[in-house]
Amino acid sequence: MRRAFGVADETDSLGTLRWYEAGKGQRRHLGNSQINWGLTVLAVLFWASIYWAQSLPNSLEWVMLAGSPAIRTCLMFAVVYACWRQRWIAMIVLIGVCGAGSGLAAWSTPNIATGSCSGSATLVTDPIYQRGGADVVLRLDGVRYRATATGLAGRRLMARLSGQRVQVVAVCQNISEQSRAYERPRHVVGAMTVVSTSENFDQGSVLVRSANRLRDTLSRGSRTLNESDRQLFLGLIIGDDRAQPRSMVTDFRASGLSHLTAVSGQNVSYLLAVAGVFLTRRKPTMRLALTLALLGWFVVLTRAEPSVLRAVMMAAVYSITFMRGITAAPRRVLPCAVMVLLLIDPMLARSVGFALSVGATAGLTWWAAPLTTLIGSSVVARTLSTTMAAQLGTAPIALTVFHRFPVVSMIANPLAVPIAGMVMLAGIPCALLSAFVPDALARLIMMPLAIAVRGVWWVAHLSSLHGPTGTANFVGWLVVGLIVAVRMFYVAKRRSDMAG
Repeated sequence: MRRAFGVADETDSLGTLRWYEAGKGQRRHLGNSQINWGLTVLAVLFWASIYWAQSLPNSLEWVMLAGSPAIRTCLMFAVVYACWRQRWIAMIVLIGVCGAGSGLAAWSTPNIATGSCSGSATLVTDPIYQRGGADVVLRLDGVRYRATATGLAGRRLMARLSGQRVQVVAVCQNISEQSRAYERPRHVVGAMTVVSTSENFDQGSVLVRSANRLRDTLSRGSRTLNESDRQLFLGLIIGDDRAQPRSMVTDFRASGLSHLTAVSGQNVSYLLAVAGVFLTRRKPTMRLALTLALLGWFVVLTRAEPSVLRAVMMAAVYSITFMRGITAAPRRVLPCAVMVLLLIDPMLARSVGFALSVGATAGLTWWAAPLTTLIGSSVVARTLSTTMAAQLGTAPIALTVFHRFPVVSMIANPLAVPIAGMVMLAGIPCALLSAFVPDALARLIMMPLAIAVRGVWWVAHLSSLHGPTGTANFVGWLVVGLIVAVRMFYVAKRRSDMAG
């Protein structure tokens, strides 16, 4: 029987459903028993070699030659061939050299012109209002600058969107050493103080125009919500969290719910579920082409955030393997997606958002099913297992970078995620409809979503307000571990009694 989506598997909670059917014929299933651990090892090695490439001694700078796009691509083909021939030592050496060369090439700072600079600049990000003006990343002559503008220039930039082009007159300089660690992973190599900006602007490519118009329509459709709820709503459906109040950002971080405003696999799955109604009527080749085009457009719509790139790449790998008649295991798809993304953009190895997204996905992929088996299969046990698996996957990054790992997230996530999922699923169609009807009708359409959005915020706020900190937070995790251990003992005893 042919099907398009809705096949439940261990990645449902990631939002990467097996919704895509490649066509008739026998399907090969690459399940857990056939997982190639080498892929995961290679992905970790590739990531580590890129990350630590900056620490290589100067005598090894010749390795940077391996970071050029042509040589890097050839090396990856060599890795694939070595994998096929099961030449493990060759694979490790090639992937290490490729990663080190990619990291060195990406981290090297190009020489930029300093002083007066002008020309047609493209907005790489959406402007943010900071320090009394506009803060935005601009690309001028192929170089990215962190630009600030005040006065009339700032107001004009604040009216622009990512992908649009404006004429600027500015003063350019190198970024400071203090901001280099933050800016370089975003490919920003210079700082720009904008003196003036043209009133006229270019809308950008057709892809950019379509994405910006949809974002504008969604924003107009949510006009009946109060400002705070509106900003959270846009963050949930398209990841636009630029104007969220500082108190809201603090609440979501302290409650372990900040991932909800970072578009990821759940949003991608809802997009594909809606599009699947139309795509399943196409021939497999056309369906795959349209799927990949839709995923690419979604990346532009959501501003290519690291979590989006991870989710979209996994969905693309699934789609391609499904077309070939293969049902690939999530544990095989994740390292493949990670290596492809790092090959395209080595600087993702330094992205905290990318690490958190991959960590959560790895936790769900590797530990959700075993924890469910050990703890139990009830609704509460499955919820606890899923939440704990994701938290375990992100724990090393959260503790190292943010120095926080809130135990209250074990309560906040099961409460907030289902409500947020409903907003993600119904938010875009409801907002699109509300954008073209009178305010009274729009308010009625958006009322359930307004209640749901406020519910998500209240879960974050109450969790942040009453969540334990410091020693109490540590004791809370010990209690969670004790509960899990008791539950595992109970399930094991019950199974032993049934077997006896």
